[in-house]
Amino acid sequence: MARTRGGEQTVDGIVVGRLDVGEQDRIIRLLTAHLGLVSAWASRARAPRSPYTTLDLGVRADVGLRARSRADGGDLYTLTGVAVTEARVGIRGQLERLGAAAVACEVAGGLATSQADPRLFGCLETALLLLDQHPEPPGDGFVAGLLAKLLTFAGLAPALERCPACGVPPSAPMAWHPSGGGAYHVDHLPPDVAGSPRVDIDALAQLATLRRLPLLDAYLLPGEVGRMLSLAEAHLGHPLRARAWLRG
Repeated sequence: MARTRGGEQTVDGIVVGRLDVGEQDRIIRLLTAHLGLVSAWASRARAPRSPYTTLDLGVRADVGLRARSRADGGDLYTLTGVAVTEARVGIRGQLERLGAAAVACEVAGGLATSQADPRLFGCLETALLLLDQHPEPPGDGFVAGLLAKLLTFAGLAPALERCPACGVPPSAPMAWHPSGGGAYHVDHLPPDVAGSPRVDIDALAQLATLRRLPLLDAYLLPGEVGRMLSLAEAHLGHPLRARAWLRG
């Protein structure tokens, strides 16, 4: 919950991105349940004794924010304090966990706006909690299902169970059209993407199931994560930097 005092406010947020500025400063991007996506200038954040060095990707913290003047960059807040509530140290001990967390944070941060979105925040928090505490590394189905949920909560539900062009359930042959939102009957593809790769009906059914399953139930399942990654990239408009952390 956001708390305001003397022109400053304290908010509960998850770190979804960081940008180094100059020699020691950093811009921290946070997904919050009450303010949506916010960016905050953290002065001397990279100094050895800075309290802001704790704000690593996926960390949850109560952070102090002060609005900046327009002359100082009015679209940014200034970070005035931090109290970490979830350090997520378990995520950083295994490549599969770190890769899934990096993808989740990048996609959630890319889909978020400055409007409150408790569902998007809650989905990311649940995913990070599982990645931090589950005894096993995640399966690809977990990442695929998570991406499908994040897109759905952002109002960009993947087309998995009906062709966007005709509204009819899948029947062979189907093709995968990321910029069009998902799976189309081949005969209904726009002319400029007529060569889109085919997608198996069973694979679409599996992705639809993963989208509906609770994240805990999908955690160890296999799945075609590549299709959901391509869909997320199409909506975000750029390749995911976090792809490099995923195996394969």
